[in-house]
Amino acid sequence: MKIAIYIDGNINQEYDYIIGVEKGAIKLADQIDVAIADFDSVSESELKSIPQDKLIKLASEKDYTDLEEAIKHALEKTTDVIDVYLPTSIDRIDHLFTNLLLLNKYNIKLIFDNAVAYKGKDIKVNQCKYFSIYNFDKTKIEIIGAKY
Repeated sequence: MKIAIYIDGNINQEYDYIIGVEKGAIKLADQIDVAIADFDSVSESELKSIPQDKLIKLASEKDYTDLEEAIKHALEKTTDVIDVYLPTSIDRIDHLFTNLLLLNKYNIKLIFDNAVAYKGKDIKVNQCKYFSIYNFDKTKIEIIGAKY
């Protein structure tokens, strides 16, 4: 099952299941299958735009971020790579670092409007102008055909 988790950005393909997180759930309220977050950054009127049967409201004090809770929900439905759509401009650097660390923990792909970050072996990137490879362990990396 092809699953997307949407926080922000532009979805560029079809998915079997879409999870909206925080304001991303509001932005795609008519397209999501479920909304997961503590919704601490949305107003009550915005929250009402999400049908109650699609809403999973998390406690604001919890052990995992909203994104990680959404990933855990997605893993109940698939073992495939989960596409995570994130904003290109990030106000909080701690969120960026946390999201990058999730690459090492889960089978996800982080998609920004102008870049993508993967984890895995034999990754082929041909749809993005920029890409990032993070090695968390001792790793041999060979990049072929990239400009830089």
